[in-house]
Amino acid sequence: ILRNSGNDWDWAIFRDAFIQYLAKDLRVETQYYRPSLVFINGEYWGIHNIRERFDKYYLEGTYGVDPENIDLLENNANADEGDANHYNSMISFIQSNPLSNIANYEYVKTQMDVTNFIDYQIANIFAANTDWPGNNIKYWRLRTNQYSPNAPQGHDGRWRWMMYDTDFGFALYNSVNHNTLQFATDP
Repeated sequence: ILRNSGNDWDWAIFRDAFIQYLAKDLRVETQYYRPSLVFINGEYWGIHNIRERFDKYYLEGTYGVDPENIDLLENNANADEGDANHYNSMISFIQSNPLSNIANYEYVKTQMDVTNFIDYQIANIFAANTDWPGNNIKYWRLRTNQYSPNAPQGHDGRWRWMMYDTDFGFALYNSVNHNTLQFATDP
């Protein structure tokens, strides 16, 4: 897809791509990028970023999962593909059971890739992404009947998070002193 860098279109033009590049070695999905000059009917339309599209076909190509057998959610459990039933059950369990209890925490680890989630949080907090966590969240899972710990990456049925739309990061509209850790943990 072509992206004009969102809210960063008239500043650095590659803020989102740079933030995702910094996170590429973490255990979280990031979108590759390539800058491009766009001309429409010979008229210059500026610099745009060629980006990967995070959709069911991306997951099929990256993980080899059946694109018709996934749950892909955005923001507050809005389904792009599949449904939010499994996710809502996991959230309900987390809200009802203290994770300080080792058995409860071990169960949650069968529902979500905790390492992926931690890296996702770290990357957004480090980047001071202020258009998050209440927005720009994508997460997915292959629909399975139960957790399969020995399955290939992405085939175990656990939730995983994907970074996208981080153009508000690195003080686009906020002070460099913004406390993003406090912002991200505010209920």
